[in-house]
Amino acid sequence: MGKIIRKRYDLPLVQNAEDNAKGDFELDKHTARVRGLLLTSDRDEMLYHRGTVQILLNGEEVIPDEYHTKLLMSGLGVAPKNRYLPMDHAPGNGILKAIYTDSNSAVQGFDPYTVSIYLEIELEEDAQ
Repeated sequence: MGKIIRKRYDLPLVQNAEDNAKGDFELDKHTARVRGLLLTSDRDEMLYHRGTVQILLNGEEVIPDEYHTKLLMSGLGVAPKNRYLPMDHAPGNGILKAIYTDSNSAVQGFDPYTVSIYLEIELEEDAQ
């Protein structure tokens, strides 16, 4: 198994209620496998109560459209080594695409916020 690294990809600022934040990101050229995924925000309460996401890797949907972001978040009571959603995907063309959608919520009013995607990546063995 190759070296494991964790990379952060920031979507554009969600500036208004019901906005979309979209991003296309290039993975490290030495990526062998994507092993895990985690979502976070500078305003976790917004992400938890207001957001859905779709994530594609190499054009393949790995998280379906309108998937509630709270299911991809990790709380303080979770050990750091257990915070990522386990997965095992080849990088293919090395493009990560994410579409985040803010939705109105009776529980949480709106303030601008950012959404970050963290990937746990296994590098090719000769890239170490």
